[in-house]
Amino acid sequence: MTIHILTLFVFILNILENKLNAPLAVQETIGSRVRWKRKKMGMLSKELAAKCDVPPSSINMLEMDRVGQPRYLKKLADELKVTTDFLL
Repeated sequence: MTIHILTLFVFILNILENKLNAPLAVQETIGSRVRWKRKKMGMLSKELAAKCDVPPSSINMLEMDRVGQPRYLKKLADELKVTTDFLL
């Protein structure tokens, strides 16, 4: 019985997340939002880096919150199919 309730709960959370098209847990940094969206799209960080014409270390540093607002923010938003407002 407990397994069925847990399965139902996870199912409902997935529906809500897909409907909102955003993570249910509030993502407070640019890096966490980039990581979430990149993973949701099934993309590796090195693939995103190549599409943004930056070294893979730039994406890694961004996702670890070691970079503020990157100079390639618009390109990043375009490749992740989100707005710059979503990332900021």
